[in-house]
Amino acid sequence: MLDLAHSLSGGELVSLVLQDDNYDRRPLRHGPIGPIRRLLRFVMRANGAIKRRAGVCVRFLDSALPNLTVVDQTRRPGTLAQIQCIVKKVH
Repeated sequence: MLDLAHSLSGGELVSLVLQDDNYDRRPLRHGPIGPIRRLLRFVMRANGAIKRRAGVCVRFLDSALPNLTVVDQTRRPGTLAQIQCIVKKVH
């Protein structure tokens, strides 16, 4: 982000802030995706698609998948995950 902000012609970086209130980084995983995680992602997406299109809910998957996969934490009230970048235009 810093390189991007500095690359803006005619701009001066005023502020660059990571805003991550109540965001839990412990469940984050980096690196290559193994076959088990790939399968879990597929099952999670298929379950969501079935739920959206057919209105059918598999209770086991709804309760188990959030514990096995990374979920969007910003859906919880009071959780923030964003970067604020303010660049002032200079003449």
